[in-house]
Amino acid sequence: MGMTRAELSKSLRSASYTDGTGKSISIYDDAAAEEVEAAIHAAAKRGGGAFQIGNGPVQWYEDLAVMDTTKTGSAVYTWDKTGDRVKHDRVLVSRDLEGNLTREKVGTVYKTYGSD
Repeated sequence: MGMTRAELSKSLRSASYTDGTGKSISIYDDAAAEEVEAAIHAAAKRGGGAFQIGNGPVQWYEDLAVMDTTKTGSAVYTWDKTGDRVKHDRVLVSRDLEGNLTREKVGTVYKTYGSD
């Protein structure tokens, strides 16, 4: 015998992602949760869009250039070995239902100078 509509509804999760060109909504079960949510995070990191998993906070990633304000000119930035890319802190920003923002550094990336 299959699940009732209520049981099925309780077993499903939802998430939304928007990159400015449209909104995508995913419906999935617990078995696929890790894979689907990882794909949503990856898309947000690549495309700079916002996402929401379930009724959780709206989240997005920001890449903030690492700067040493004691220096001047291009020496302010931390450059990679080639001198073409600048080090950035990758920050996960969350906005809760009350509008409060929290920021969590989740890693670093190197980006081409001026690509912000």
